[in-house]
Amino acid sequence: MGEKKVNVSEHPIAQAQYRAVVKWRHFLGKGALATGAARKKAIVAVARQLAVDLWRIRTGRVEAATLGLTT
Repeated sequence: MGEKKVNVSEHPIAQAQYRAVVKWRHFLGKGALATGAARKKAIVAVARQLAVDLWRIRTGRVEAATLGLTT
């Protein structure tokens, strides 16, 4: 219903300007020299930060653009 479909394969890292992704980019980027365990920890760290930031957006404490998120 009017939603824009995004081909994730076109974007190596979705929301690449999001501050948590920027912080952990050295583990998440294509060709990153990180072990599987380190990569998993980075993914969990980004997911946890995203949960907190979504809560902040929902409660009106911050705007998505401030965090580097785009719609």
